[in-house]
Amino acid sequence: MAGTHFKKRARVRKKRIATAVIALIAAVAVVIGLISLVANRQTLEGAEIREELSIENNIASITRTEEQRYYSLRVFKPDFDAKKLPEAMKKYYDDTEADFRAQLDDLLARKELSRKDKATLDLRYDAESFQQFTTYVVTADVHVAEGSEANGTFSRRYAVVDSTGAEYVAADLFKEDYDYKTVLAAKIAAKVDDKDVLGAILDIEEPFTDNVFMTGDGLRVEFDEPVGAGIKAGDAVTIEYKYIYYGLNFELPDKYKPPEPNPIDPKKEKVVALTFDDGPSKTVTTKLLDLLDEYDVKATFFVVGDFIEANPTVLQDEVRRGHTIGLHTLHHDYSWVKDTQGAIQNLQDEEDMIYELCGVRPYLFRPPGGIMNTKLLQALARPAIIWDVDPEDWKYKDADHVYNEVMNQVTSGDIVLSHDLYESTYQAYTRIIPALKERGYRFVTVDELLGITDPSIEGAYAGEFIYYRTLASKLRKEGKFGD
Repeated sequence: MAGTHFKKRARVRKKRIATAVIALIAAVAVVIGLISLVANRQTLEGAEIREELSIENNIASITRTEEQRYYSLRVFKPDFDAKKLPEAMKKYYDDTEADFRAQLDDLLARKELSRKDKATLDLRYDAESFQQFTTYVVTADVHVAEGSEANGTFSRRYAVVDSTGAEYVAADLFKEDYDYKTVLAAKIAAKVDDKDVLGAILDIEEPFTDNVFMTGDGLRVEFDEPVGAGIKAGDAVTIEYKYIYYGLNFELPDKYKPPEPNPIDPKKEKVVALTFDDGPSKTVTTKLLDLLDEYDVKATFFVVGDFIEANPTVLQDEVRRGHTIGLHTLHHDYSWVKDTQGAIQNLQDEEDMIYELCGVRPYLFRPPGGIMNTKLLQALARPAIIWDVDPEDWKYKDADHVYNEVMNQVTSGDIVLSHDLYESTYQAYTRIIPALKERGYRFVTVDELLGITDPSIEGAYAGEFIYYRTLASKLRKEGKFGD
């Protein structure tokens, strides 16, 4: 009986041990399952956050980083509490970060966070300072998840006046009476070598609002959209300050001024500049060129597009013999000044015509009849060469009259107007040139007289009317001629 009792107790003990082992295994399985569940639970909590302060480009800046198994975030920004900056810039930072976190929350709600495809945001800025202006470019590199429409690189630009923290547009930079739109459009068209760009830019309702930036190289104009055939989205054109210097409503250092010319002082040297308008003429101009060569005289020819087309080889001969070429419009139309955009295009077309034929791009121009308004002259950004002596050869067509008028009126430094269309004018100059030489005059071209013989000195006297008697008197009062 005793043996039977012990056997029963042994069976019971084994049964209890087996039950306990099973229960323990089950408990361990539950614990392991719970641990695994916790370990794999998707959450955006528990990020390691660091913040550092620094000075970048003399700007107090903050770098904040967040590292978590499902996302990585880095925000580098100016200290908005310490620096005057546009509210729109701060809002862009806040909105970009908020949008990124909203995307993370959406992934979390859909249980689609992935440690293998970690979400990242790198939000940063670059700053370029020039004088009292700073250009900020804020860039966001965003990756939410593979295939997400939110992925990509995005940027915003802010042109800021440092003293106020306000954004500026072109209208804030220029004087009220300065036609900056036409000037900038014309210079951009010339830079991209596409004449149609001028009109295309001016057709934009507000072409220079949020896309102009003051830089050390000039005024940079950036384009987010294509304009005409010459400008693609993303293109930028920089306009040197020498072309717009006198239109700005604030001063820049002297090094940004149009280069200083070296004009001739007519009281120190007896000089005269002969100018001939309206050609080239096949007969008169050709004879006149031979006459000028005979006396080793260089002159300035203000040519007309219609006559260039009729006599291209004569124009080429003028250039070959070393004379200066100036623009005198395509058709010698007195009404051309009524349309600023059309007038600029007119001179650009004529300049292109001359360049294609002769390889030179004239800088000087003379308006037909001397008719010109200040607004258009500023927009053209060239000097308008008028005259000091006019014998009215076109009116009288009399060699004696032309000779007497020139010889009676001329003084040192004068710009003399005539027209290389009339035989009487040619006959007059067969006497005028030797007579002036006899009086001790040296013949110079207009660009020599103005001191802009170096082709790089473009922008000198831009937007000015040039009567040299008046200009020389002004330069003398300003001490530009020296002692």
